[in-house]
Amino acid sequence: MGHIDICDGKIMVDGNPVQLISGAMHYFRIHPGLWDDRLDKAVAFGLNTLETYIPWNLHEPHRGEFVFSGICDLDRFIDKVQSRGLKMILRPGPYICAEWDNGGFPAWLSAVPGLELRRMNRPYLEALTGYFDHLLPLLRRRLYTNGGPVIMMQIENEYGSYCHDKDYLHYIRDLYLSHGIDVPLFTADGADNLCINGGTIPEATMALNFGSDSRGAWRIGRGVRPDGPDCCMEFWNGWFDHWGEKHHTRCAGSDEGGAAH
Repeated sequence: MGHIDICDGKIMVDGNPVQLISGAMHYFRIHPGLWDDRLDKAVAFGLNTLETYIPWNLHEPHRGEFVFSGICDLDRFIDKVQSRGLKMILRPGPYICAEWDNGGFPAWLSAVPGLELRRMNRPYLEALTGYFDHLLPLLRRRLYTNGGPVIMMQIENEYGSYCHDKDYLHYIRDLYLSHGIDVPLFTADGADNLCINGGTIPEATMALNFGSDSRGAWRIGRGVRPDGPDCCMEFWNGWFDHWGEKHHTRCAGSDEGGAAH
């Protein structure tokens, strides 16, 4: 079986440093009949890694009712990724943002008495643990350390933009470990000190999300983690519109506001 480690500022796969060239592909946004076509295009792009969120609201639409078939057949999607020689990065959330309905939280959560999202709140943690107790055994089977393609997994998502409950982040980490998740774990936050300080924990690699000024983002990141590695989990080459707003555009060059600036 394979081995993944992060040391001396490098991502090591079976003892060899690897530069991950990753792209996002959300299986739950693509008809399963088109998965092969999209994955073939990802390989043609020159990617060696594929990243996806995992939406709680699709996989547990009603409490205790789990769906992993059709467009939710994550296991089948991972099979297709692995068959093309791609590695995988998984981002189970539980909050995924992703411009997805309710950030991936199932609607039934809002009816749970006393529930407070994304913190050390007993009703919320009971619901989250029930979901992860079902999801994580599936993911464990697909880890690189068990012969699968999954080399890294994320703890929460941009948590520093929301709160700073480090006990909650450690709770998710402990859930992963209790289910035998033994690939490197990471957090991903905006490239500013407020988000980084709120969303990172020492036991997880720090990834940053940004859409321009890469050098500035790395300077901020290295100020917190001098040894790296430099890891961009989301590079925003575009921006979304809110209803009624003027359409957002991004230029590709290095001028002010450009994606390469």
